[in-house]
Amino acid sequence: MLLQGHYNIVRNATLRYDPTSAMLSFDAVKRRVAEISGVFSVYHDMCIKSCVGFTGPFEDLDCCPVCSEHCYRQDELERSGKKVPVQQFLTNHMGPAIQAMWRSPKGAEAMSYRQHCTAPFSNSFKPKRSIHHPPSFPSVPEDYIHGSDYIEAVLCGDIGDNNTVLMLSFDGAQLYRNKASDIWIYIWVMMDRGQDSR
Repeated sequence: MLLQGHYNIVRNATLRYDPTSAMLSFDAVKRRVAEISGVFSVYHDMCIKSCVGFTGPFEDLDCCPVCSEHCYRQDELERSGKKVPVQQFLTNHMGPAIQAMWRSPKGAEAMSYRQHCTAPFSNSFKPKRSIHHPPSFPSVPEDYIHGSDYIEAVLCGDIGDNNTVLMLSFDGAQLYRNKASDIWIYIWVMMDRGQDSR
């Protein structure tokens, strides 16, 4: 909402200065970005008490199987016959987001960080090697790539050159000394990118 508010302030000021400006509305910009990037948000109906999402086996239900709350706003259903969900949840699919990161030369270069860092050690990553005798790494680990979990996953073949490595973090906080701190319920971290752009 904060981003939308700022965008609308700038758009309104631009239109006051030049009423003929073709500056898009916030919603139109979101649609255009989705079309260009191929990354779309998917909304699903859910119980007002967050018991279940009305997807899969619950897709055709009108009431929650746990608490019996209605899926749709009854006032709107009676007034217009339209099924307006009481509440929805958002799903952002990672596949299209990852593909979008590879679409430009600059993006592809950024997404190659992990592969470039692993390449110098790839000759040492042979099946005959074991995690107990890993290849030589810097004496002070500089990144997760120097950690035993990553090395073991590469040695076992669980992570290959053409794979994408994601980290999912729940209930986190990033504290900064000189700027506003971030908090999140969950966050995906793109580990293929360098530390400065994850």
